[in-house]
Amino acid sequence: MKRNTKAALGLLALLGLKAVLDHVIEAADQQIEQKKREELRKGSIDVEYRVIEEIKT
Repeated sequence: MKRNTKAALGLLALLGLKAVLDHVIEAADQQIEQKKREELRKGSIDVEYRVIEEIKT
């Protein structure tokens, strides 16, 4: 195989790897954001519950 062909195939492989890694990073970022939203919602519910309990007493 010619040197240029090998170089081109290597470049394509690197670009494919970059695309896969970009996808994995994006998915991880989305999971982190979802977890943050869940934690904020949970914290909000906990605060509301404590406020209601304080009002009751």
